[in-house]
Amino acid sequence: MNKKQKNINIENLWNKVNEKDLFVITSVFYLAIILLYELFYCNYEFFMQKIQYYNFSFYRIIAYIFVYIIYIKFGNKFINSAIKSFESEIKCYVVDVVLIFTTIFSIILIILCNITQILNLRTIIFFISFLLIDLFVIYTSNNIYKNIIITTLVFGSIFSITVTFNNQLDEKRHFLSSYSIGIGNLNLKDATIDESVASMPRQMNIERFIRYFSEKPTGELTKNFSDRDIKDTPNDFYYYTTSYFLSGLGIFISKTLGGSIADIYITGRIFNLLGYTALVVLALKVLPYKKYIAYAVLFMPMLLALRSSLFTRCHINSLMCAIYSILFKT
Repeated sequence: MNKKQKNINIENLWNKVNEKDLFVITSVFYLAIILLYELFYCNYEFFMQKIQYYNFSFYRIIAYIFVYIIYIKFGNKFINSAIKSFESEIKCYVVDVVLIFTTIFSIILIILCNITQILNLRTIIFFISFLLIDLFVIYTSNNIYKNIIITTLVFGSIFSITVTFNNQLDEKRHFLSSYSIGIGNLNLKDATIDESVASMPRQMNIERFIRYFSEKPTGELTKNFSDRDIKDTPNDFYYYTTSYFLSGLGIFISKTLGGSIADIYITGRIFNLLGYTALVVLALKVLPYKKYIAYAVLFMPMLLALRSSLFTRCHINSLMCAIYSILFKT
């Protein structure tokens, strides 16, 4: 059997995928991800019969539709790059291996869930992650800027819903600062917060966090921080108001559309991540050389996890990258 005959399976599969095929594949994956997230993450307690009502969110429905419309509008640019990348046999093999691995691992998880009769949050996150990673390997191409966006959307989404909430000592401060911006108070030295939001504890794992999908801000605003730890108190001693603009914008949108406290929190994280990504893309466009090395460093898992939280240091880091890029260019 010659080499051409050995590769017939590749030539008959990914090398012949067209735009319509990839659009349908992506749409199916997206629908599966949304159903898993909506039904078994946001409403985990409902399906585990710990609460008797479904956590319906008009904001989440709008967000799902909006993201899909954006994909319909701009997806062709990414689809074309992905299809072109299938000209590489290595890319085809990688996609095959990843798809086979995630399928086998998913089947194993399903069998274990049936045996143990336990479907926990981490299993749901595994399923969501498998689908996102499959899309990641399908859509990666030779275009570094598109790869940055794909990396952000895939791994940033995973980190945004898994990294410990109100992480470490001061993410809660950043969240309350962003929340103050989101409700229109731009003076962080005289910040306004909602008591129901401020009462969220630090260092929440996923199991503790999901209860906030059933709670919405009460609207009981306060400026009295005298009884709070300094680490929980919004102020602009270290960070300017502009550092919280994007996360505050995300909080404003989600709160206005009736999102739960958990929706508001996750949206703030995602908007923070998108702002960082935009600055990194601008920095790499200016950088005259070693773009892929910079991409590999700036999107290391630990750094991406940090930028998928509400910390504002990511904007400082990305601004420094932009400055260094300009200096290297000159």
